[in-house]
Amino acid sequence: AHDDDFDVIMARAQAAGI
Repeated sequence: AHDDDFDVIMARAQAAGI
């Protein structure tokens, strides 16, 4: 769950352009 959540956050951050 932790790794999954982090992966999702990273993907979202990249999509936002952070």
